[in-house]
Amino acid sequence: MDQINLIRKLTIISLFADDLLMDTFVLKGGNAISTIYGITDRSSIDIDVSMASNFKPEELEDVENRLEKALTTTFLDHNFEVFDVKLTPKPKELRESTKTFWGGYSLLFKVIEKNKTHLPLESKRKQALPLGPGNSAKFKVDISSFEYCEPKEITYLDHYTIYVYSPIMLVYEKLRAICQQMPAYTELVQQKPRPRARDFYDIHTIIEAKNLANTVFDDNNVIILSEIFKAKKVPLDLLAKIGNQDQRDYHTADFETLIDNISNKKTLQDFDFYFDYVAKLALDLHALWKKQAPSV
Repeated sequence: MDQINLIRKLTIISLFADDLLMDTFVLKGGNAISTIYGITDRSSIDIDVSMASNFKPEELEDVENRLEKALTTTFLDHNFEVFDVKLTPKPKELRESTKTFWGGYSLLFKVIEKNKTHLPLESKRKQALPLGPGNSAKFKVDISSFEYCEPKEITYLDHYTIYVYSPIMLVYEKLRAICQQMPAYTELVQQKPRPRARDFYDIHTIIEAKNLANTVFDDNNVIILSEIFKAKKVPLDLLAKIGNQDQRDYHTADFETLIDNISNKKTLQDFDFYFDYVAKLALDLHALWKKQAPSV
């Protein structure tokens, strides 16, 4: 296992190593897809987890201390030292209208080899492993609050119990993430949109790898879809707009970045292939949801 994947693995274990926090977090995103399900070689640089509620302001210091202790213990067992651990709310200020469903936390830390732990702090900062974007020394865990986590699955990583989004949940949340870049939503939460070509690729990859082409339309799963969108107040009607030309144009620009992060390019299709696949899926799910709307 290469160094960056080992760091990701140790971080995931650390998040679930504390007895009081292990039931709080649920792993999702690119590292759930690659590290837990082994579906793709496209790992995210950062680690993404969800939680069903949020931490009270007076709890943050204790949570940070618990995470630092778990990280320290786990990494030391593999000859690394963790330092500069910091847990902060994001965004720093929430609007009154969004504070009950928006926001989360950013966990940042640096890592250095154990044989350099004797160095002064400033020297350690300069020699910390380049783990983040642009060879930054900061490794980040994004924690999203107020998420729908109930259908989470249990798995094990080096004998540690890990809670993770099911493949169906990953597909639905990625559909939601695409919708969350549309003006109708970004204006609500006052966030800048970001192109997400990777989500189109991931949705196709998950569905094909896990044979979910029919399962995504099961009645019980459509309820999960509805709850995942409702958690962040994302209108399900936005599903019908994913296939619009403006969406194709917007997300296409991000495809080159995706290509750079995929090691096996032999089976990679062009962006239009993934876009059309997801656009049809979204349109069919929207039609099914509209049909079932009174019951979901």
